[in-house]
Amino acid sequence: MENLLLMGIDTRPMVNSALKLDYKTFSISYFKTVDFKMPYMEKHVLDQESVISCGRFEENYSPEKLLELSKDFLFQNYDENEIDKIVLTTGINTKNFSGEFKNFRKIVRGNKNTESVDNKFKFYNKLKNKFNVPLTFQPSDVGELNEILQQHSNNQFILKPLQGSGGLGIFLLNNESCNELKQLDEICQNISLENYILQEYIEGTNVSSSVLSSHDDRKNLINSRLITEHDLGNDSYEYSGNILPLDENSFRMFNNNRTEINADELNDEMKNTSEDLIKEFGLIGSNGVDYILDNDGELKVIEINPRFQG
Repeated sequence: MENLLLMGIDTRPMVNSALKLDYKTFSISYFKTVDFKMPYMEKHVLDQESVISCGRFEENYSPEKLLELSKDFLFQNYDENEIDKIVLTTGINTKNFSGEFKNFRKIVRGNKNTESVDNKFKFYNKLKNKFNVPLTFQPSDVGELNEILQQHSNNQFILKPLQGSGGLGIFLLNNESCNELKQLDEICQNISLENYILQEYIEGTNVSSSVLSSHDDRKNLINSRLITEHDLGNDSYEYSGNILPLDENSFRMFNNNRTEINADELNDEMKNTSEDLIKEFGLIGSNGVDYILDNDGELKVIEINPRFQG
């Protein structure tokens, strides 16, 4: 029996699946849910207590915390407990395995080099002449940022992290405030602009595909309606879950826009586009593709998550 180490923010779904297979399963996660099924061994970062806050995720989480916690499994397990394979989910990628962890990259399963996908500006530049993507810039300073906004005054924009997932750290820029530079100054005092992109804000409905692929073939497994905190009436754009299958009913849930859809046509378009995108980047394993269907019915490619989805 091989030893499998699962790592990510929340490993519960992957642990549930792994327990049905012929593996001795180890888990490293940021938190553990109440319904977490115990594998052979597990460790998690947060020590949660009832009614007591563990702090804000976007301020406290880092993949280095998972790696530090994994040392007991990776460096101190020998013979029957030596890790044979590592599978990653949301919150960590192979690139994070640096320094003393670099040698473990060879046992990570799935996509190894995801820089052109994880870096959202490289992602945009690779796709802009082939797929329908939002207008995207990487301004070097506040002056250039404001200049772009003035040149595209008919568009609304968001600032979002150059790398990251889950809708964290996104700022919707108010056009009127931006003209006065007030909002920009306030935002840029709290972020490192070199780690952000400026992207056209697409008003519409978030949808997502899950694709399974090998080096030779790709298969779109399922499409779903993606829910964010914004759909629930909050200011944040953080990921909150999915509703499936993607049909007229799930599309209308938490949806204030009046866009009518033909579910069969939308699912076919997402299937074909997602499989083409996975081929474009040469991705393998399980990958998620996020879109926004804008209010005119156009499907915009937002990002690819090149790993098991959360």
